[in-house]
Amino acid sequence: MAEIGRAINTVGRGRPRNENPLKTKRYNLVIPDDLFLEVKNIADTEQTSIIDSFKKIIKYGLLTYKIMKDPTSQLIIKQGKSEREIVLV
Repeated sequence: MAEIGRAINTVGRGRPRNENPLKTKRYNLVIPDDLFLEVKNIADTEQTSIIDSFKKIIKYGLLTYKIMKDPTSQLIIKQGKSEREIVLV
């Protein structure tokens, strides 16, 4: 009987539904056209999907947020010979 239940819960590649190693959440996001176009341009340049570009940008944003919240850390951007500290408020 347990095998029947396991077979019913199996989806796709033979993996039971409740054994998905990567949990995901769906969230509808409304953004201005110009912001979307910037992300689309990044995706086109990097030859990747728009959603993968959004995920990467979110990860960079989370890293930046953690750095900025730590009083012992600072975010410094170096471009060529110039250097500047980024302060987020």
